[in-house]
Formats: sequence, C-alpha cells, structure tokens
Amino acid sequence: MPTSFSDPTNTGDLSEAQERAVTSAAARLVVTGPPRSGKTTVLARRATHLVATGRVQPEEVVVFADTRDAVRQIRHQIQTTLPEEGESLVVSTVPDACATLLRQHGEVVGLDRFSIYPHAEARMLVGRVLNRLGYKRLSRSPREVWRTIAAVKARDERPGPVPASFPLDADGLQAVFEAYQDALRRARTLDVPDLMAHAGALLQQEKDLRMQYRSRWRHHLIDDAQNATPVTIAWLRQIRQTKDTHVVVTENPDLCVRFAFGATPNGADALLRDRAEVERIQLDTHHRLPAAVRRAAASVAQDTALWTDEANPGASGETGLVEAASGEDEARRIGESIARLQDVGACAYEETAVLAPTEALRESIRDHLTSIGIPVRVRGDVFGDEPVLRDLLSYLRILANPHDDLHLLRVINEPSRGIGPKTKERIQSYAVEKEMSVWEAIPEAVASGDLSGRARRVLRGFRALMEPLVEQARNEAPATLARGVIEQTGYLQSVTRGHTREHLAREERIETLIRRLPSSEGGEVLHAFVHRAALGACRLDEDPAVTVSSIRAARGAAYLTVFVVGLEEGHLPREDAARREALLQEERRLLVAAMTRARHRCVLSWAQSRSGGSDDEPTTRSRFLDDLDSAAVTGRSALDPPTPEANEAASGPIQQSDPHYYRKNLRAQQANQRATPAPTDEQVNEIREGQRVEHPKMGAGTVQHTEGEGAKRIAVVEFDDVGTKKVKLKYAPLRELADDDA
Repeated sequence: MPTSFSDPTNTGDLSEAQERAVTSAAARLVVTGPPRSGKTTVLARRATHLVATGRVQPEEVVVFADTRDAVRQIRHQIQTTLPEEGESLVVSTVPDACATLLRQHGEVVGLDRFSIYPHAEARMLVGRVLNRLGYKRLSRSPREVWRTIAAVKARDERPGPVPASFPLDADGLQAVFEAYQDALRRARTLDVPDLMAHAGALLQQEKDLRMQYRSRWRHHLIDDAQNATPVTIAWLRQIRQTKDTHVVVTENPDLCVRFAFGATPNGADALLRDRAEVERIQLDTHHRLPAAVRRAAASVAQDTALWTDEANPGASGETGLVEAASGEDEARRIGESIARLQDVGACAYEETAVLAPTEALRESIRDHLTSIGIPVRVRGDVFGDEPVLRDLLSYLRILANPHDDLHLLRVINEPSRGIGPKTKERIQSYAVEKEMSVWEAIPEAVASGDLSGRARRVLRGFRALMEPLVEQARNEAPATLARGVIEQTGYLQSVTRGHTREHLAREERIETLIRRLPSSEGGEVLHAFVHRAALGACRLDEDPAVTVSSIRAARGAAYLTVFVVGLEEGHLPREDAARREALLQEERRLLVAAMTRARHRCVLSWAQSRSGGSDDEPTTRSRFLDDLDSAAVTGRSALDPPTPEANEAASGPIQQSDPHYYRKNLRAQQANQRATPAPTDEQVNEIREGQRVEHPKMGAGTVQHTEGEGAKRIAVVEFDDVGTKKVKLKYAPLRELADDDA
C-alpha cells in the first residue's frame, strides 16, 4: 500500500477519506463518491499539496475538469492557497486544451484561423444541412439527428445501422453526415468531437510535440472520468507517459450522463489501462448536500443505500414540487418566487439557477424573468441574451475566420443592407456547388451575373467593408476591432435610434462590454478570445443575475436555490430517450445531477399544458416524478407566500387519491382555469397602428403596425420597458389605454 507524505498545508477541514486522497503517494489513484462529496475539492487540494510540499514544480501539474464551473472552482482554490505558484499550474477542460494546442501548432495539419462550433451551433448547422437535403420537417427540430452524429464522432466511428424509430434510414444519415462534415470543412470550422480528434491526430503525427507535452506534465489530475468519451480518452492517453506520469482520477459511476456519446460509468479503467497498481478511495456523502435534497435525489436515483448517510445528515435544506396549470403559470410562479426570495434576503439573484432540459423552455423562462425586471444570464452566452451583443460577437468571429458561414450569414444583413433571404439562399447554394465558403463565393457569384444588379451591388459593398477589418484582425486587439466594427458598419445607430429606456440601456451595455473585451494586440489574442467564447469559457457580464441553463451545462456548479423545470414526458425524459432503456437511465441521472446542484433549496416543476402554437397542448408528468419520495418534499416556502395557510397547504404528500391523475386529458380542466376569456375577432380587429395599449406582462406600449385579420391578426408593439415585440392578438390580448392612462 502506498504511503502518504507530509503536507505543510492545512487539511483539518477535510474528511478522513478526502485527506487520504489528497496526501496519497500512489502513482495511480481513483477517487469515487456521490455528488457534492468533495471529489473536485480533492483535486484542487492535491494540486496545491504537490506544489506546497516541493515535490513538483507548478508547471508539471495539469488538472482537467469536465465543466467550466469546475475549472473556475479548482483554479480559485489553488490560487487562494498558492497565489504566485498557482499561475503556472494549468487548469482546463479537454476541449480548451485541444483548442490551445491547435492554435499554436494547427498549421501542421492544415488548420489556420479556424472556428469552433459549440453543440448549439453544430445542431443549427445540422438543421441547415437537413433543410438543404430536402428533410424540411427534420430541419425544424434537428436535435435527434445531431445527437446521433455527435455521438458517432465522439466514439470515433462512422454512421452505421439506425433504430427503426430513427427519423432517417442508414443511407439518409450517411448523406447528412457527409454534407455536415463538408459544411464544417468549407467553413474552416471544428465541432467539439472534431476539435479533440484533430488535436489527437496532430500529436500522433508530430512525435517531438507529443514528447514535449509528455515531459512537461508529470502529474495528471482528471475530474469526472465517467463522462470521458472515447475521443477524449484517446487524447488524454496521447499526452501521458505510461510509466512515469502520476494520474489521479475522480469519478461517480452513478452519474454518467454521456452514455450515448460512448462514455462508460467506469471511465477511470479506460484512462488507467496500463496494468499499474491502482489505489482506490471511496468518499462518503458530504454534509454540503442538504439532507432533504439528498433524500429526494436518492429516491429519483433509485439507489437509496448509496445516497443516504444518516450518520452525517448535514443541513436540512428544502425541496418543493410545483404542479402548474400551464407553461405560463409555471414561469409566473417561478418568477414570483425568485423575486420574493431576493426581497427578503433569502437568496440573491446570483445564487439562483433555473435549469431546463430544452432550449425552448429556457427561452420561455428567460423572456418571462426579463419581462418582470429580473436580470438573467444564459449560461454559455458570453454576451448574455441581447441579440445585438451576439451580433457583435459574430462580427468578431468572422474577423478571426471570415470563412465561418454560420456567423457571416447572421450579420451579412445586420444592420440592414438589402441582402434578403433569397440572396442568402442563392449565395449559399453557389458556395456548396463550388465547394467553397460563402466568403469565397461572394466575389465569384457577383462576377457570374447570376444575381440581380442590386444583389451584386450590396454583396460587393459588404465584402469591401469587411476586407480591411479582416486584415486589421491579424494585429488589432478585440476591443479595438469591436469599436471599428460598430463605427464602420453603423451598427450602433441602427440598434439604438430612438430615445426609449431600452435603447439607452442597450447603448450603455454595448459600451460596457466593449471595455471588458481583451485590449492586448495580436491575432492570437482574438483567436483565443473567440475560441474561449465558443467553448463557454468567457464571462464578460459579471453583474448579479439569475442563471438560466441547460442541465448539462450546469454540472459542476452549485447554487443556493435551484429550479428544475419542464419535468414532463418528451422534455425530461426526451421523446427519443424514452424508447431506449440505456438513454432513459441517462436522462434519470441527468435529473439527479440537476437536483444536486442545490446547496439549500431544490424545486421541481412541471406544467399540465404547454403552448403548442396557437393552442395549449396537455402534457404528461415525467415518469421520474413517480419515484420521488413524497416524504422528501419538505414544503413550498420557495414558491408560496410565507403564510401559515400556505405552509399548511404545501405540507401534504405529492400523490393524490388517484396516482395517475396527471395522465388524464386536461383540456376541460384547462378551459375552466383560463383567467381571461379570449378576445373576439371584433375586439382583435380594433387594435390599430398608433394606439397606446397595455399587455398584462410587458406593460404599456405603442402599436407600430398590424397585419392579418381575426385569429391571425398580429401587432408589432414598442413597449416602454421591454422594447419592440410581435404579439398575436388572439392569444396575448392587448387593452387599449385611455388618454389619462397613457
């Protein structure tokens, strides 16, 4: 059994198992434990321990975390203890490390000024490919096809047989896969699996570079090995010397949430496949996970023995369950709860997170919270949820790589230049036909004469505008480039004309964020910034705000209060996962991961109906809630006013007299619950341009113009507080304001 060496740093706040993991002298060590048991803390403390004892130099240690939040947590702990030495110690995710490697040496494998598409952008590109190949229905919801392609690439495979329920046959999937890869190639862009595969190929090809990495990092600390995909494991093994490198791995086999991408619950075995002796340390449940949350998560995980720790109950915490009448009702109740907790000092905005399984749900929650004045930060959006700021980031990304079709097409008509959808479609088709990027295709398409005179003129003007900026990007700082974009495109004037509070706030926000951009000069600075932004590693907006996030993106983070919304069949579990037992269990583990992000208060939420276009569609409560221990629900103090009557009403069990009440058709019940009857066609047609009106959520505003009649009538309204919105009058009625109200 390996012995431990003395540690000059204080370990008195660690459990016995944690201290053994921090001080062990084993060359191969696997640390396992449930969520919030301190696995990530062990890695941070072990890194500081190695340096503080003088055993190794800081630059000889590398820590690979699974999420950006874990990276920030580990880096903070290291630099708190070792403020000077910690600067030389590398803490990163594997994709970030691969991006750095390819930026520095990518020209060897033909990668220069490349872009990175995170999962959301890769999914968008798959949708465009599906649309171009004639799969228009799938292009509107490409998630299942994208997940299959991403999983194939993460496993380092090629598309093979598909299940009978898959929306494409094997030949169709192969065609989409090849067209998707071709689109990435033309755009000089890598998705995340390709990023790691290309980095691995570079090291395989360049022996001297590979040996340089192996000799530099003698101690590898790897977090959450259960989520390491085959392409990740292959890269990690490339940079490690089999015999001389010390490796410490943490894992929780019960929370493998990348099974579909080839990850296995015992990822540590794949990482340590070198027949060396391995020491294993099991951490117990730590007091940082509140007892109420732990008990609720244990019941959903269906593994009570693993999760229950009666000898170490920790803080009590709170759990709650919301059964909302509709998606709008769910958003309203959550918004009121967040505002109430902030007002009474029970939980600040920055200590609150809303986790939702789909992008549509996240957008709905974000829009509602914003409409009632609650600041929101969408995880992964470096510039938040402001479209104009996303446009600014897109400009910076095409300055770094003008062949990035996805972002070039986003801003080619922002501000308006007269480049409409048909012109965009024609230039894209030309680029695909000629096997070039849209940037390359513009001058050739203009010269070909296939476009109208007006289209040729505006495209020529766009290219002439951008070429000098692209050249400047080789040397200028991102902050300077952003100012140049705004000045030369006239973008600021186009999005801030007017004198509303929203316009003034937007201008101030643009200026604030430009000041926060990197000010160092050089193309490498710009490339590093846009790569980090694409991988979610940048945080320019530090103002206090509620976090709205996917569950996967929130792993590694912790919040005082966590709302998990959308617990319905088709959302969590998602529809395609419900058809395969392995994927269904991954969805279960995903929910458990969401619940254990709560440091004190966890609230689970589902809606009896969701908006399905013009009508509300009934939903079915998630099957995972069937397993929730009713005794674990401690109350609804986070959701209802803190009155004795409300607390008494909230203290009852979850199950009703009919345990399957939620599977009944809810249309009649929902019809009775409408707070306001739908307006008649006559009332709808009375709304006219120039009227002052009031919306129940967005407040007062002025009608800019209307179109359509009856149930299809739409009004574009510039609201005083939330800006210009398009409103479907039949389903979001407006009230005309009298002169004294207006």
